[in-house]
Amino acid sequence: MKLLQKITLISGVLACSVASGQDIPLFSQKLTNSFIFNPALAGHTFGSITYSYKRNYAKVNGSPQNHFLSFHAPFANHRFGAGANVYQEDVTFLRNTYASAAFAYHLRFNKFNILSFGISGNIIRLVLTEIPTLELLMIMIIIIWCAEKSMITIFHLAYIIKIVF
Repeated sequence: MKLLQKITLISGVLACSVASGQDIPLFSQKLTNSFIFNPALAGHTFGSITYSYKRNYAKVNGSPQNHFLSFHAPFANHRFGAGANVYQEDVTFLRNTYASAAFAYHLRFNKFNILSFGISGNIIRLVLTEIPTLELLMIMIIIIWCAEKSMITIFHLAYIIKIVF
């Protein structure tokens, strides 16, 4: 049994340097969250608020579930915009939380030309919600060790031209 644990630990550590995961569902909400990819777009339109909930295997206790909340809005006569996103997924004994906030300044030249500057910050957190068996615990320690647990800051610029036909 100890040999299996050592093999799991060694292969997990080696996999961390080359492993990559799939994109979190937060980034698939492009229609209501354009400011995730470019924070300069926060508050560019009239704003929006979105909440979504998904539960896999609905009649099974402890089944995976996802929560997603997003909002953004303009203020100060559309000169500024702000927005935030929170995404949380609970899968068995793991809880993954992603939060981001964006702020934008919109410089309007006229009705059809807008130059926007934006900055955003992101926080990613992965935690254990309960203590699993020893083998699963070793795997999860490797995953948490490899996971991003940092704050990321992004600055973007957008120039928008509205064309009316």
